[in-house]
Amino acid sequence: MHCDTRRCAVVLVKKWIMKQYWRVGTIRSLLGLVLGMFVLGRKYYPYVPILADEGLIGALVLGTLLVFLFMGLGWLYDEKAKMWSQQVQATTERNAYQYVANYKTYAFNYPILYALLLVLNKTLTKLNLSTRAIPDSIAYMDIYFKRKLVKRDIFSALPAAKEYMKKHPFAQGADTAERPIGLRSRIKLGFQVQLLRLTWIQSLTGLLQDVLVFGALYVVLFVPESVTAATDTVPLEYLVLGILFISLPLFMVLASLGWIYDRRLRIWSPDMIVKFERNPYQYLPEPYLHIQLFPFYLALFSTIRQVFMEAGLDATSIDRVLAFLQEYSELDVARTEDMDKAKRLRKSLGVLFS
Repeated sequence: MHCDTRRCAVVLVKKWIMKQYWRVGTIRSLLGLVLGMFVLGRKYYPYVPILADEGLIGALVLGTLLVFLFMGLGWLYDEKAKMWSQQVQATTERNAYQYVANYKTYAFNYPILYALLLVLNKTLTKLNLSTRAIPDSIAYMDIYFKRKLVKRDIFSALPAAKEYMKKHPFAQGADTAERPIGLRSRIKLGFQVQLLRLTWIQSLTGLLQDVLVFGALYVVLFVPESVTAATDTVPLEYLVLGILFISLPLFMVLASLGWIYDRRLRIWSPDMIVKFERNPYQYLPEPYLHIQLFPFYLALFSTIRQVFMEAGLDATSIDRVLAFLQEYSELDVARTEDMDKAKRLRKSLGVLFS
C-alpha cells in the first residue's frame, strides 16, 4: 500500500503518540498500585505499633507490605480463583458481534465458507458420495449471515446454533444434553457481571464526577474568601458557582476534546495498530485454535487430500498446508522467539493469492 509523504508522516506521528500512550497505560497500573500503597503507608504507619516510631522507614515498610499484599490478592484472583475466565465470559456474552456477523466476518469468512461448501458439495456429488450434511449447513449459514444487529436476531442466534448441533452431532448417538453449571462457577460469573456493570457506570459517570470534584476544590482557590473560617467549609452558593463556572465549562471542553480525538484526529486507528502489534496472539496460536480450529482443519484438509488422491489430482498444495498447520500448532506463546518463527513460517508460503 502506497501513500504520499505527508500522509505517511501523519500516520507515523499518530502511531508514535499511541505507542507512548500504550507504554504509559501499561506501566500506570503497576505504578498506581505502588504509589497508592505508599500513600496509605504514610497515612497509617503511626497506627502500627512496630512501625509507629520509625518515621519514613516505617511508612516505606508498610507501603511495601501493602504492595505485596495486593499483588498476592491478584495472584489468588488469577491462579487460584481463575476469575479471568468468568471475566472474559461476562464480557464476551455482552458483545453483540459474538451473535451476528461483523465486518471482518462478511469480508473474510463469508467468501471462504461459501467457496468451501460449494466446492465440497460439487466434488462429493461428482464422486457419488453423500452430501447429507452440506445442504443443512448452507441453510444455517444463510440464516446466520442475514442476521442484523437487532435484539431479536442477537437473542435467537445461540438457541439456533444449539438446535443445529443437536440435529448434527459430531458423533452419532452422542449425548447433546447441556451439562449443569456448578454453583461456584455461577457465583464467580455473577460477581464478574456486577463488576462489569460497575465498570460501565464508572466509565459513563467518571468524567462528570471528576469535573464536579475539580470544581468544588478549585472554587476555594479562585475565591479564597468563600471558605467559612469557623467550619472550614464552602457555602452552597459558592459550590453552585463552582459547578456552573468551573465544572460545566471543563466538562464541555473535555467532551469536545473527545469528539476531536474520535472524529478529527482518529487516533483510535493507530491505537488499534499499536495494540495489535503488541498482542502475541496476533502471531501465535490462541487457545481456541488448539481447541476448535486445528482439529477441524486437520480433518478437513486430510479429507480433501483423500478426495484429491481418489480423483487423481495433485495434492502438493494440500500437503504444504498440512505441514504448515502442524508446524504452526507447535509454536508456543510462552516462548518469545516463536513470534519470529511464526513470521518466517508465514513468509515461507509465499504469495497465497495471485
